[in-house]
Amino acid sequence: MAKKVILFLVLILMFGLTGCFDVNNPPPKPDPKPDGELTQEELWDYLDDYPCYMTEHGIQAGVLVFSDGSKLNIDCSHIPFWNYNYEYDELKSFSYEGNNTYKLEYENFYEGLYDNSIFYIQFDPKIKNRLKFGTHFDSELIYEELYADEGLTTAELIKAIAKYDYWFEIDGLYGYNFISITEDNRFYHGLMNTSYARIGDIAKTEYLGLTMYKVTIDYPAVPDGIDPGYDAYCKTYYMCFNPYIEKIEFENMDGDYRWFYPDLGLTKEELFEYIGEDTFISGDNKTRFMFKIKGGKYFIEIEDLDLSSIDVLEVISMEYKGFYIYETVIFNGADNETWNIYYNYREANELIASTTYFYLDMTRE
Repeated sequence: MAKKVILFLVLILMFGLTGCFDVNNPPPKPDPKPDGELTQEELWDYLDDYPCYMTEHGIQAGVLVFSDGSKLNIDCSHIPFWNYNYEYDELKSFSYEGNNTYKLEYENFYEGLYDNSIFYIQFDPKIKNRLKFGTHFDSELIYEELYADEGLTTAELIKAIAKYDYWFEIDGLYGYNFISITEDNRFYHGLMNTSYARIGDIAKTEYLGLTMYKVTIDYPAVPDGIDPGYDAYCKTYYMCFNPYIEKIEFENMDGDYRWFYPDLGLTKEELFEYIGEDTFISGDNKTRFMFKIKGGKYFIEIEDLDLSSIDVLEVISMEYKGFYIYETVIFNGADNETWNIYYNYREANELIASTTYFYLDMTRE
């Protein structure tokens, strides 16, 4: 049991437990000819072109390092509180299994960790900046897609972030930090719903590896106004940007590094499924909100806790408008009316419902 627990922890660090092949990205097709296989030397010539291969979780997970024609290192040294490498430097056997798949068997130096030291590499030389790495877990062969550690140019980084108008830190429904970059190099960051923000130009970026960048921003002088002005200055930040799962780690206005996510909402169906059985109660403990699906239709149930009565209202449509706002059309039994529902599904602890005749700020029970 202890061995399985340790292995499970390593898999979390190594893979983030994201599962097997993505159905939208199937394994490479079988080689057209038997001579499509690579020798061990040829395979390593490709794999050691990059510093390492990493999962979609970038700096948050372990990486694979290939070196010296046969060595494999599962490097977790950059992960806080882990700081360990699993080094495999005695390759016992190397074989081609077909379908661009190579089987590697190493001397097992970690008998308390793995049942064996047999790994599989699926690698297509035509797509050399990614591979699939297979390990056994509970007698099942699990593959994870890995990406070569290569950074974006300044222009590519700006374009990737500018794909979304805003990126928000995970906390709350208002007063949260935001990032916004436009394709003309303008960089905005600050506190949403306030005048507290900084606007500058991205002067340069430098890729440091494992999705981390140094980003230098030139800020022009700003005169005194609602907020105190300041002289022109230049500042360099550290930023983690992972294009595979689209999230940014950056310094917020309090000087803390936080994760930011694109301003994306859910469909009506996704929101109801996500909330599930969660209920929300008003600050005065007089009103409870519940989201229900009945007979393929979507309903909000509003319980008056003083009167012990429940109103059931059908949700006709929900459209995400940005900034955590869902424009929601409700049938009240006689007419349609429009509400605004504020909900941050990543944080998921608060919900606001407002219309012309009420405003309810609620928390999850």
